[in-house]
Amino acid sequence: MSDKPVYEVVSPVGMAPETKSESARATRGFAPAAPLGDLTGKRIGFIWTNFRNGDILLAAFADLLAKRFAGMEFFNLPSGRTLSWGNYPDRTLPEILREYRIDGLIAAPGC
Repeated sequence: MSDKPVYEVVSPVGMAPETKSESARATRGFAPAAPLGDLTGKRIGFIWTNFRNGDILLAAFADLLAKRFAGMEFFNLPSGRTLSWGNYPDRTLPEILREYRIDGLIAAPGC
């Protein structure tokens, strides 16, 4: 046995839907949305869960995306109905996304 640590590699896009079991999708309670394609004119929400520098990372994303895609709007969203910017998201988040008419969401725990 090796003394070196073993790391699992996880794709940020997840597994293809056909490789996930139906029970795994049901347990999580959501299905991933289809890709947005062109971001021009899209409304993007940011969720920061209060880990160090996550807010700085999201500000950098907004700056870079705004320079690349015309007419984008950015929103720092609360993490849930009774939560504020910087709390861990809860199950009311989808309602908030619908109210703000968010096209896409970037969540950042920071680094």
